[in-house]
Amino acid sequence: MKRNVPIIIGIIALCAVLYVGSGVMNKRQAMTDDELNTASSTVTVTGKVTRVFEGENTLEYSFAIPETATTTVEKEGSLIKVTDEGMPVLAMYISYEGGRGYSPADYITNVIVPNVPSASVKATTTIGLNDFSVVESAWSVWHVASVANGQWLLVIENKKADAEKADAVIETVTAQ
Repeated sequence: MKRNVPIIIGIIALCAVLYVGSGVMNKRQAMTDDELNTASSTVTVTGKVTRVFEGENTLEYSFAIPETATTTVEKEGSLIKVTDEGMPVLAMYISYEGGRGYSPADYITNVIVPNVPSASVKATTTIGLNDFSVVESAWSVWHVASVANGQWLLVIENKKADAEKADAVIETVTAQ
């Protein structure tokens, strides 16, 4: 009989685990299609930046962010920060270049590289509607694109850890 006690205790424990597990699984509900679509829905952000140089120059932009994300606009509309659940996703800086004439390569050479010594130019890639020059450092990624016939630059910075969320936003960026 002493040999049977551990076996009986094991069978009782196994039955208890199976009973509790089936109760938990029965209480779970599968997400409906509507709930799945709601969970992944986005909001379109639109705005414009105006700079005065030999007249008024305006760039209108838009991009999509997750419904849970928020934006803040600073520096007279030229700096847009996107956060999701309190964590930064990306920062987009819009620079008027109609007077200075910086190309993405000029901006990278004269602004990013001197301030981030570990930065290295990776490649030029098309994301969404824009051709971006990509620069990486140990922790960050910059995407620099010329828009509106070379009159404006979009400079988008994100942490490498947030690349998936940032890339989803970058793919939707339009500027005219």
